[in-house]
Amino acid sequence: MVIDDDQDHLQITRKILETKGFEVSTFGSCEDLVPNIKKFAPGVIFMDVAMSDLSGPEATEMLKSDSRWKDIPIVLFSGAHNLPARAAESGADGWFAKPFTADGLVACAERYSSNW
Repeated sequence: MVIDDDQDHLQITRKILETKGFEVSTFGSCEDLVPNIKKFAPGVIFMDVAMSDLSGPEATEMLKSDSRWKDIPIVLFSGAHNLPARAAESGADGWFAKPFTADGLVACAERYSSNW
């Protein structure tokens, strides 16, 4: 699952991961996050840090505090300089800096995906 309010990032990320055999669901916001997790049962969630409705770190904290979702690996991704600290503070399993390479994205997905 990839959540980012930048449609270009969603399209690029989807194409890269699908080319490598991942099943990808993309969303432009954290709206309906829990229903989408129930529906798609993601093996990993890539979540942008800065979004208008609910930030990636806020959504991560919410998911990690719920026993139903706490074991889903969450990777925050952003161009923010303080990304490692934001990921650690929110309880994310990892972080991935933008801009990224295709190989780097695939390696990160393989590392964290519980369904891979």
